[in-house]
Amino acid sequence: MNWRACARAHPPGGAIEEMGDAFLLEQRYQQITPEEIEKIFGPRFSTELIKVPLREWQGPIASGYGIHLVKVDDHETSRATALNTVREQVKRDWLDAKRREIKEATLKKLRDRYEVVIDEAAFRATVIAQSDRVQETGQ
Repeated sequence: MNWRACARAHPPGGAIEEMGDAFLLEQRYQQITPEEIEKIFGPRFSTELIKVPLREWQGPIASGYGIHLVKVDDHETSRATALNTVREQVKRDWLDAKRREIKEATLKKLRDRYEVVIDEAAFRATVIAQSDRVQETGQ
């Protein structure tokens, strides 16, 4: 039986959710953003999922995990989040960005103080020696 016939043969909430191969991730996702879907399943899957009509089984839709038969129950438009609910995350993100800026500036100052000179003959000899070692150990 193909997937369309299978989807029509089982009413919503029926055994269709239990069909298919075992899957390492969740069988159902609720209140998940398109960005989260993209992180989990990839950009192509996320783009295709947006096109799926509500409350109808659709597919197959490919992801890095294989092909999927999906049903979208609802779309919810995003809404502005109150600052109080995200204040700590915003603070952490800002501090992380500042730390990265300071680290990069410090590393740049250090790099500017030195001149890197590569001894080509020594570099080649090191690469060849490492290559020989890898071949000897079979790695």
